[in-house]
Amino acid sequence: MKIGMITDSLPATDFDTLLATAARLELDMLEFGCGNWSSAPHLNLDRMLESEAERRNFKSRLAEHGIAISALNCSGNPVHPGEHGRRHDAVTRKTIKLASLMGVDRVVMMSGCPGAKGDHSANSSRTRTGSAFASSVSSCTATRTSTTCGRSRGCAARSAKRSARISIRAI
Repeated sequence: MKIGMITDSLPATDFDTLLATAARLELDMLEFGCGNWSSAPHLNLDRMLESEAERRNFKSRLAEHGIAISALNCSGNPVHPGEHGRRHDAVTRKTIKLASLMGVDRVVMMSGCPGAKGDHSANSSRTRTGSAFASSVSSCTATRTSTTCGRSRGCAARSAKRSARISIRAI
């Protein structure tokens, strides 16, 4: 068994303190928040995407402490209609790309619209295979998703046009 934690658990610590704390606690793995609901206190998503040297240094510093990356986390509402959803969708896509570049085989995320006040059931989704998104991100499988949330009748229709349920697979 391997034990880890999400790095958002220590949001006020810098990267070195995070690593020292994780090593002292004898953690094996860390899950890094990359944005959306996370403030991403220990990982700069854009900088990591732009620089292979930055990615190598990041992984090297983890390895010095015997710590692996369990997952990258971009939980949010990427299929929410409007600007909010577009921002979350962009972070989601960037996180998946970074996972691919770093050889991380797990991305933690959520899809769907936020529920409306008074909802009595969880969001539901239907999937159908095929997505142009799959060709834009290497080593991932994507399927189109229609999400129903009870927020409004048109929510599922608007969201279905740009939603994706993503599954990163180890290469």
